[in-house]
Amino acid sequence: MRTAYGYNGLGMPSLGFANNIDNVDARMLQQFIMDNVTPRKCLIVASGVNNHQEYVDLVKERLGEMLPVPEHDFTRTSTNYIGGEYRTWSETPATGITLTYESCPWNSEDLWATYVMEKLIGCNSAFASGTPGSGIMSRSS
Repeated sequence: MRTAYGYNGLGMPSLGFANNIDNVDARMLQQFIMDNVTPRKCLIVASGVNNHQEYVDLVKERLGEMLPVPEHDFTRTSTNYIGGEYRTWSETPATGITLTYESCPWNSEDLWATYVMEKLIGCNSAFASGTPGSGIMSRSS
């Protein structure tokens, strides 16, 4: 992802940079919680609950009453695909090549063309038909 997007948006590591851990303090964590754990941004779900009211009471007991707070206007910056090349040296004789390309979002008009291309070329994970191992036997493997 870093090669495709650089150090921006999708190219950023999911867990952050290890050298930033010294910058995290209690005040920063509290501010993060206040900004992100709000009633409008939380979804609490359960499956197989026999008694709905008992579940609601349990959630209220564990989380407390979440009072409405003013929501911050958050705008997500778009990430631009820049592409690139990344090589690493390995001591083993095996060679692995990964060819990736920019895709399209789920609401794009090009989604069906992307789906057909994935099936023709083959892909190890995307658009698997749901059966175990269905993506493993592809032309691209």
